[in-house]
Amino acid sequence: MCICILLIAEVPEADLLARANGLLESPMVVGDWPLGFYSRERLFSVAARRGFVEPGLAPLP
Repeated sequence: MCICILLIAEVPEADLLARANGLLESPMVVGDWPLGFYSRERLFSVAARRGFVEPGLAPLP
């Protein structure tokens, strides 16, 4: 799921500036955020490059 969709769902009444600021302040912009849900091996696997793979460490929000 696109993190932009998650942000819009969290703040549907906010204007574009508030949504952009919310995105920049969220933990999702940290480069290693996906590693909280996927092992490095799974995230960078051939299967993950070809399509969606379920996370192995924790469910996605």
